[in-house]
Amino acid sequence: MTATDQMIFRERARQASWVQHEVAELMRVTAANQGGMGIHKTQADALGVFMEELDARVATALGTLHASPGDPIASRDFVVQLVGRGEVWQVFRTVFLARRDVLLTPMLDLADMVAARAYLRLQDQAIAWNTGIVARPPPLVVLRAATGAAAAGAQHTLKALTDSGFLLRKLRDEPLPISIVMLSAEQCASAWRMVSLFHEVGHLLDASLEVSTEMRELSVTHALGGFDGGMFRANARELVADVIGVALGGDAFVASLAYDLFELLPSFGEIDPSDPHPNPWIRLPLLFEIAAAFGVTPLPTSWTLHADFLALSPPAWAVAPRAALGDVAAFLVKTKLSRLKDHSLMELARPWAAVAPGLAKLVGYFVEAGKLGRFPVRAKQEGIDWDLLPIAAERARVGGAAWDALHADVLAYARDYLERPQQLASAAGNPIPAWKNLAKAFRFDGVGR
Repeated sequence: MTATDQMIFRERARQASWVQHEVAELMRVTAANQGGMGIHKTQADALGVFMEELDARVATALGTLHASPGDPIASRDFVVQLVGRGEVWQVFRTVFLARRDVLLTPMLDLADMVAARAYLRLQDQAIAWNTGIVARPPPLVVLRAATGAAAAGAQHTLKALTDSGFLLRKLRDEPLPISIVMLSAEQCASAWRMVSLFHEVGHLLDASLEVSTEMRELSVTHALGGFDGGMFRANARELVADVIGVALGGDAFVASLAYDLFELLPSFGEIDPSDPHPNPWIRLPLLFEIAAAFGVTPLPTSWTLHADFLALSPPAWAVAPRAALGDVAAFLVKTKLSRLKDHSLMELARPWAAVAPGLAKLVGYFVEAGKLGRFPVRAKQEGIDWDLLPIAAERARVGGAAWDALHADVLAYARDYLERPQQLASAAGNPIPAWKNLAKAFRFDGVGR
């Protein structure tokens, strides 16, 4: 190796090492709970496993380059591995740095905690039922430039991150190392809109246990009250996520989604076979039937919307399916599933009777705080966890609270009255060791070792 080759190699070796220092710093910060970042430790640890794999690829390419100085193929492969790893790290670096933005931090904290509590609530129940679910870190909330929310989990690739506007050219087809939930900044700026997170974590549970797959299989032999089985199977994933949304979000989830669907009605006069989401002319009334199957009473504003919906003339194709929606809802909510060890989705519902008194008081606090400009004396309410805040916010919003003040009051309540844990993990223990074993059992091109 000539002196020039040695100089080039030394520079390449330095380039190969810089990401490792930043990943190590993220893991140090989260392990020390510095700046409250401890809630992301399990996510950072899982990301660290993935980055170790990419580091190994870079190191291998660097070794080949050292053995073959001047070889254009070795040089090109090193650049591909280096840039690919750099792109991946730049995405997650940006996502984690957003947690240090003065404006975004309180909103992202709330979204992170709501998503984590809801996800771990579902995962812990699945573990208690001995479903064989692999304990994973809770999802990381990622901001994206879109009006709606979306989720991506173990079955997705890094390509999902391009939906949030990130540039990924080299490693788009690699498995996603941690689950993510994508929200718009506008959704994060409205605490009540975070009830949509319940639907998204429903997708993540479904991805782990394939609940919708079993629903599709069972629907082949189930009459569904005459409902089109093909339509059901095409939309099964979204329907299961809606059911879980109602189980976790109750009347607040119904109210929020119903308004979104009502707004979409004029644009969806026909069925789009390529759209995995149920047509709003079916999904909206089915949402109310799902609520009824759970025994959830919609909010007064939701009943007003429902009456407005019934006053509309539906497309001709939607008349017959709507007559069978009660049967479809009962099938979705009450069917006992082998993937849930003979339990139904209905059994994922919150213990609403236990939280109802505290939740009602919290709604009252938010409404009163908007009028007083501050929280009433002794506003802290026992039994309120993070993932109840969007529910209280939605109830307060439709109950007459001033919206801008409400959002600020929810963030203030979380800051002043809710305990921020040092780490987030499953009741079964820290999920990272199991995830590390799973991750290292596979090369990250999806092929088993």
